[in-house]
Amino acid sequence: MRNSAIFALILSVALLYGAQDSLAADSHDHSQMNNDHGDHKMAGDHKMTGDHKMSGDHKMASDHKMMSPAEMNKRLVKWMPLALSKVGTKVDGSLSFIDSSGKKVSLGDFFGEPFFITFMFTTCPHICPTINGNMGRAARVASSKHGDKFRLITVSFDVETDDVSMMKDYSEGYLDDFPNWTFGMAEKETVKDLTSAFGFSYMPHPEEIWAHISLVTAVGKDGLIVKQIIGTKVAQDEFDTALESLLH
Repeated sequence: MRNSAIFALILSVALLYGAQDSLAADSHDHSQMNNDHGDHKMAGDHKMTGDHKMSGDHKMASDHKMMSPAEMNKRLVKWMPLALSKVGTKVDGSLSFIDSSGKKVSLGDFFGEPFFITFMFTTCPHICPTINGNMGRAARVASSKHGDKFRLITVSFDVETDDVSMMKDYSEGYLDDFPNWTFGMAEKETVKDLTSAFGFSYMPHPEEIWAHISLVTAVGKDGLIVKQIIGTKVAQDEFDTALESLLH
């Protein structure tokens, strides 16, 4: 395993405060903890395709200033509380991204039905495909009861490397799980506002891979953030509980 992939695994554990647990927070309970020692395994029969592996020549842009380990740890400790602080807030419907067909869409376009949103980058070696795989699996199971009454959204925040065509290729590995799933690309001018609206934090690090929180955000029909699912697991019971609250 490459050093960057090893770091990604260590980072995912660090983001969960040293435990292989999945933390879910909603407006009623910010401390629900579910133990899962399989947190970093791929979901069910979802396989990582070659397109989803870390490319050997992936480099960070030169204008990024690499942080010291001390500064990085300082940031990591703040990420979880920041994400949880967004529960109960309403996202700005005017914030937008480019979907995999090349069309500019606004968050407000998705209001009217609940959705789950996560952010990622296509060359992520482990954490991003695991989160998307597990989210897709949970959605597929939930759809047997709720049909297409909800949506999934996955947006790349790596505006320096990813593009719309890469996101379209990336989506092909997941749409079989759940077709009501929009993949897209953030825009350089607004990526910080878009990710911040959901409490999603990220930063570059010396291993030339993005460090980011493992996060899926559940959003109601009116754009209100109802739950943050932190961790790579996206447990079925957590997903179902969030969806039930979003639909009622």
